[in-house]
Order: sequence, then structure tokens, then C-alpha cells
Amino acid sequence: SRGDREKSWQRTPTKSHRKTGPVMSMEDTASRQPAALSADLGASEDLPARRAYEVECLNNAAISFHRYGDTSRATQLYNDAIHKIFHHDASAGPSSPLRQPEISILQVLTEGLPQESQSIGDLALTFDAPHELELEDGAADLSHRAFDIPSILSGAASNQELAPLILHNLGLVFYQLKQTENSMNMFNLALKSLPPSGADTMLARSTHHHMGQLLMFQGETEQAIHHFVQESNVLQNLLKQAASSHTNSGSNGDDDKIGLLHTRLQMSFGNLSRAYFDSSLLQESMLCCEQILRLQLALYPQHDLRVLATTYNIGRIHHKEERFDEALQACNAFLQHAAVQLGEKHPHIMTAMHHVGMIQNDAGLLTTAVTTFTKCLVLRREAHGEVHTSVAETMIELGAVNMEVGNYTRALMAYQRALVIMQSAPCNDPECILMILSYMGQAHYSLGVDLDKALMCYRQVLLMLSNMPEVRNYDLEARVLTTIGEIYLDQGEVRDAMDHFVAAERILPSGDGGTQIGIDVLPSIQDFNPSAAAA
Repeated sequence: SRGDREKSWQRTPTKSHRKTGPVMSMEDTASRQPAALSADLGASEDLPARRAYEVECLNNAAISFHRYGDTSRATQLYNDAIHKIFHHDASAGPSSPLRQPEISILQVLTEGLPQESQSIGDLALTFDAPHELELEDGAADLSHRAFDIPSILSGAASNQELAPLILHNLGLVFYQLKQTENSMNMFNLALKSLPPSGADTMLARSTHHHMGQLLMFQGETEQAIHHFVQESNVLQNLLKQAASSHTNSGSNGDDDKIGLLHTRLQMSFGNLSRAYFDSSLLQESMLCCEQILRLQLALYPQHDLRVLATTYNIGRIHHKEERFDEALQACNAFLQHAAVQLGEKHPHIMTAMHHVGMIQNDAGLLTTAVTTFTKCLVLRREAHGEVHTSVAETMIELGAVNMEVGNYTRALMAYQRALVIMQSAPCNDPECILMILSYMGQAHYSLGVDLDKALMCYRQVLLMLSNMPEVRNYDLEARVLTTIGEIYLDQGEVRDAMDHFVAAERILPSGDGGTQIGIDVLPSIQDFNPSAAAA
């Protein structure tokens, strides 16, 4: 109910909003000139309509200030709008009302605002592309998204009808600042306050979209899938409405609207496909990709980047399902044609080349995989320098292929260099370092030259695991202990071997079978009892 929404909002600490920076707007400021701010608001005798008009004026002014970089003033104005929506005391004025000089400035500034929605810069998104909240700058500039939503709430009869708009804007601010919990709360409130007539609007679509993105960022893919499905349903309904309107009117404006909706629908299916992929729901992910490809081939040429990116994603799904020939065909098609348009040193191209090497390795094409990883390593060094995590990632895979072909010395050299890079990275990943140390122990053990170095690597793994209780991997710990026991057994240190076998049994009893980890970083272990019996 509206009363419940008001109480829910009043429990939210609004003072903190003044410190959060810019707030996104959903209005097209070009079509709603701030010149209206100079009108005589007292002329209306209808108090709810007058206050709704005041809220709209504050919203439009905040849009302009935010668009031109004055995020502090924009935030103040949004907070004033919120105050007017949820406080009904007619005598309570805004804490920072617009001043006449500001109104004059806004009238000048607004003349330069774009008249149409801005386009999305990079639509060729692959499954490997980082989430926008994972980037160093995060969602640094979302102001252009305000222009993708028409003024659906224009002329609201009361300021309560503007609540979804303002709540959504607050959600975008928190989203931009990576305050995920606050952002999710605002988006939830925005959805709950939408009237039935607002269920199929671009505002609802944007809300579902950003909620899905937040949940993906937090690893809650099941809930993210729900919101991406809702987003795609909204877009398909809007497309039906736009097509019907175009049939009746035949205006060019309808063509532009249909084009924008098609673009958004492709992105929605793309996000849904990635969420399914990350959840290992590969059949559902493939169905989404095939639907995207049908939409794209009806609009774009065969070698358009968007078509190629979808083809690449299909290849990634084939790889997961161990259809290596189909995977290589799709991913190589992306590499061949996209590299011409983007250049070999583009992040998408280098990442795709890295994955092609992984497919070749899994398919048993080891010599070809070495060639692919070596080329990828050269490109990544040229693009990022020697000390970069992407360089380390390719070195790890190159080491793994060398282990497969029995070239343990080269594998060890690759692992050692990767370890140095990862340890010097500003935000190193402890789990990745664990994996590299395990690989190094395996390489030393396979060489058989200096088993003490193998023991040293494995002990470092155990030490790191003991210091990371939140991500403790019992299966890995038990396997490391068993491998240490086997090394001691090979050296004739029977008592030390038995101690480690017993420790492994206590962590993960052989009768339970355990769970095999995805990457075989240690010699294959069926169970622990035969080793203990030998000791």
C-alpha cells in the first residue's frame, strides 16, 4: 500500500543521501526545459498537482546539474524532491530551493543537451567481459542512461506518482557507488511503488536490469535470472506495442523506438544467457544465444561485432559441453573476423585467443595449444607489460600444457614467473596463488630432482589454507597432505609419511570419497588407505 511505502521510506536514513554523490535521472531533460522552474507555482489551487509539479521541477533541475558535473547540487535537489514526496506538510519548503540565478544558468545549459538517447558504446559483449562493477572505475558515468527512458510520468496528478522515478534514481546513485545493499533496497521500493500501468515501461525495465546486474555481481545468479527474465518480458511487450503503433502511424519516430527496444532486448537476452552459463544451465544459455543470433542476423551483417560476439559465446557453451570441434569453429570465427575490426591487442581478442588455447588443450591438440598460448602471451606482454595478471593467466595455461607434454622444466619456469606477477599485483587473488604453488609442487615432484622444493611449495599451500578459514578447501588440503606423505615415503621417511596420511584421513576420510576439484593440481588420488598401508 502507499502508506506502507511511505513508512518504509521514512525508515531509510535520508541524510546519508546528501553524501553519496550524483543521482541518475530518468527524464529527458531536453524535452522538459528547466525554464518551467520560473513559473508561478502558487498559481495552482490544486495542492497535490502543485506539489507534483514542484517535484518534477526539482527532478529536471537535478538532471541538468548532474549532466554538467555538479553532482553535489544535483543530490541536494533530489533529496528535496524526496522530502516533498514523503512529507505532506504544505508549509515545509525545500532545504535548498532553486535560486533565480541558477534557473537562468539551467536555461542556458539545457540548450546543449542531446535531443535523442545516446547509444551504447560497446554492444559486442562476450561471456568473458568483466561486469561493469568489477571495472576499476565501476559504473563511473551512467548519466547517458537517463536519456534512454522517455518521460512516462509527465504530468503526474500527485507527487506520489513520481515516487518510482525518484527511488529508481537513488538506486542508480548507490549502484554507481557500489553500495549494493542500498541500491537493491531502492530498486525494490521502486518496483513496489510502480502502479499497474507502469509494469511494462522502460522504467520497470531499467529497474529489473540493474537489480539483475547487482545480483550477478554478488554471485546470486538464480535471483539475477528472475530479473533478467522480467526485463526481457517487458521489452517484448513494449516491442509489440511499438510495432502496433508503427503499423497505425508509420512515423520515423516509431522506427527509432523499435530499434532501441531491439538493442535492449539483445542485451537482456545476453545477460540472461550469461547468468545461465555461470549457473551451468548450458541448455538454457544456448537457447538464449540462439534467440539473440536470430535477432541480430535479421538486423546486422554476418560479420558485425555483435553477431561475432554471440557466435563466440555459443563456442564457449560448446566447450563446456565438450563439443570441441564446434567450440573451435565458433571461437576461431570470432578471432578471425573480430581481430580485423578491433585489432589483435584488443582485450576481447586476447581473451578469446586465451580460451581457444584452452579448448585446444582440452581437445588434446597440445602442440597447437602451445603455439596459441605463446602468441597470446606475446600480445598481452606488448599490450600490458610484463607484470600484469592477464600475462600470468596465460603463463599458467602454458605451464599446464607443458606439463601435459612432459616438459616439466618449461612448465616450472612458467609457473614461477606467474607466481611473481600474481604476488606483486595490487589486488592479488589468494586462491590463484594457491593454485600456482600447487602446480609448482606438482612440477617439482614430477621432475624428481629436488623433492625438498616440492615439499616447500606444498607446505606454503597448507600455510595459506590455514590462514584463510573463510575459503578453506578441505579436498585440496587432504590431497596436499597425502602428496607430502607420498614424497616422504619415496624418501624413506616412513613415520613422517604416516603422520601426513593420518592427517589427510582426519580432514577428509576416504570412505566419504570427497569431491574432486576442477583442476588436477596434484597426482591422481583414488583414496588414501593404500598409501597408508604401504607406509
